[in-house]
Amino acid sequence: MAITNQDRVGKAMDLLRQGLAPFVEREVQEKVRIGTVNMDTVRRFSEDPALAKRPILEWDIAALLKLMVAAWRDVFGTTLGRSDLSLAQELRDWRNKWAHQERFTSRDAERALDSASRLLTAISAPQAEEIDKIMQELRRLTFEEQVRNEKKKVGGSLIESAAAGSLKPWRDVVTPHADVASGRYQQAEFAADLWQVHIGQGSAEYNNPKEFFRRTYLTESLKRLLVSAVRRVSGQGGDPVVQLQTNFGGGKTHSMLALYHLFSSTPIAEMAGADAVMAEAGAKSLPKVKRVVLVGNKISPGNPATKSDGTVVRTLWGELAWQLGGKKAFSRIAKDDERATSPGDVLRELFVEYGPCLILDQKQLLRELAAVAEQSATGTDAERQEVADAIRKSLHRLTLRQGVFRLLDRLGLQHLKQPWDALYAERSTLVHGLAPQPGADYGDLAHRTVSLCGQILLKAAAAEISQADRHVTKMYVG
Repeated sequence: MAITNQDRVGKAMDLLRQGLAPFVEREVQEKVRIGTVNMDTVRRFSEDPALAKRPILEWDIAALLKLMVAAWRDVFGTTLGRSDLSLAQELRDWRNKWAHQERFTSRDAERALDSASRLLTAISAPQAEEIDKIMQELRRLTFEEQVRNEKKKVGGSLIESAAAGSLKPWRDVVTPHADVASGRYQQAEFAADLWQVHIGQGSAEYNNPKEFFRRTYLTESLKRLLVSAVRRVSGQGGDPVVQLQTNFGGGKTHSMLALYHLFSSTPIAEMAGADAVMAEAGAKSLPKVKRVVLVGNKISPGNPATKSDGTVVRTLWGELAWQLGGKKAFSRIAKDDERATSPGDVLRELFVEYGPCLILDQKQLLRELAAVAEQSATGTDAERQEVADAIRKSLHRLTLRQGVFRLLDRLGLQHLKQPWDALYAERSTLVHGLAPQPGADYGDLAHRTVSLCGQILLKAAAAEISQADRHVTKMYVG
């Protein structure tokens, strides 16, 4: 029996309730504990007196959404964003339309399903994946209906009418993949997903190192990235930090997947093109590398994650430590993770102890982690600064660039920040070769480097800042 759009939205509301209830109860209990709200006030948001006396876990979706919208500022606004409030408000309207048995077009149903999926994704609820499957099936049925309508308009099969002309039918020219030919193709599976690969899910094209490299053409830029990474982990140079910046669809995730699989301990001979990378890097073998994957929308700030060994992770540095060394490494910062305070120099010790390591930061969490630590509402100023410094020093993320920025501030040379930043970025591109630079004028780069460094050194000497020469020389000699 075919299901209707009304049925699909009803199923989504059930899944939304299952995902929201634990989150809402946890957030409310936390705010009650610290005195932000009291439970009597919360219970008034339920229109059903009998329901108000029951635990929040047993509330229906109407009451949960009403509570989220009404108590947003005091309870949920510190964990979720304004866009999530808009989703909750919109879902209240969709729920009311569903409850009153109003008609849902396919576009209405897809919009309701998408909003429910987005809100569940924001709180890292697993029910989001089930709603996505319902939405994908709806899209498939909608597309098939559109194709049938188009065939009726032209009075027959579109394929047959095209074949009647001078061109050969496409099926005589190309052979589609098995999933396309069988009708099992899902558009969502076409996009690379770093997190899915990390947890062992997804299609073989992305999840299997051999199949991934068999289907991947190593462009000049991608090959240089891999060569630089091999040299780095082998102790032969290479950039400690690489920021991938491209337009949407430019290959950032694919590049990170290539790095992830290259250091997967899969034999080099079994990964197409990897032998050429090793030869260019001058390396005969790879050391065992710890791989860490951080994806922003898969790590919830208000939803602790329980790992396979029972470890409960609450913070970004907790996730980082657990991926580096499991329960043993996590135990070193467990108390700080529980209190959301800085682990101080322990992070640096973990990087040293479990290195070499490959950290794939898809949403630039590590770059922001230091800022989060510095601005944390918990801990002393010294503690927050300790963790920020440990992150920056251990990961080498823009240490030199920011170090010179601080030097320029101390010298009163703020007007040199922009040319320094531009020069540093140009130097990284030319020297480390992440993109082809035909006709690049390396002589001009050297001249401008010496000139700018000279200005800084003269001012530093006048101010008797002993550390200036170390910063500038470090940049100039690489």
